[in-house]
Amino acid sequence: MRTAAGVVAGYVFFAVASVTLFAVAGQEPHEHVSAAFAFVSTVYGMVAAFLGGLMAAAIARRSDQRASRIVAAIIAIGAAISMLTVPPGGSRMSMIAAILLMAPAALLGGIFYRKMVGSAATPTRSA
Repeated sequence: MRTAAGVVAGYVFFAVASVTLFAVAGQEPHEHVSAAFAFVSTVYGMVAAFLGGLMAAAIARRSDQRASRIVAAIIAIGAAISMLTVPPGGSRMSMIAAILLMAPAALLGGIFYRKMVGSAATPTRSA
């Protein structure tokens, strides 16, 4: 149950942060943007994904990064599906960045959690 709660909280954090950035900036995710905004939004998304992965792992209290791996997978799958909705001539930059940079950042959040708490996290069970 904690793993599911961690995944939901971690992904919601990432999603809300991402939607908020585009809304505040007045940008559409499928529109072409300046190089400066592309850079800032990518770094911002990586930080949000890292924190989402960290949050997922912390709530789940697992040492195997299962929650952060699921958050990373949801980010990547969501971006891949979103690529299918890009209108002709639209930009896929934010989705590519989510797959190649933000999803791995969520994994790093889980790894950071493991390093931060060490053996205090719940050990994984043998299958």
